[in-house]
Amino acid sequence: MIFLTTGERPKAAAVQKESDGSEYWASWIMAYYQRHSGMRFSDIVENGLTVSKVLSLYILHEADESKFVETADQLIARNKQTRMSKLSLIRKARGFTQQQLADQSGVKLRMIQLYEQRQNNINKAQTNVVLSLSKALGCEIEDILE
Repeated sequence: MIFLTTGERPKAAAVQKESDGSEYWASWIMAYYQRHSGMRFSDIVENGLTVSKVLSLYILHEADESKFVETADQLIARNKQTRMSKLSLIRKARGFTQQQLADQSGVKLRMIQLYEQRQNNINKAQTNVVLSLSKALGCEIEDILE
């Protein structure tokens, strides 16, 4: 303890922080996007905005944050459209056709098609509909919600 013995504080060596590297920017902008979007980090990554994808967008590091947000929103929207719905994944894993699921659950075929195509939001479906689908598929309600 130099201060206690001499009364002088030691001079700290200047430390160069890696505050302008691509990894620093990627972590900062992902935290910014998480706060801006209100999405959980796991949901952001699940929807295709991975760390490697963000690093590939490093060219945006000098742009306003809104440009990254716009790009990330487009990427996530595109990935959501191309990714199969949870209802579709579970239905196929159970070996059901859409018609068989409709017959088993009592939910109209057209509604199942609209949920799987994400033209209707299954998260906003009536409780009895989601319950019927989950019972027919032998899964929990949360498993088919997006």
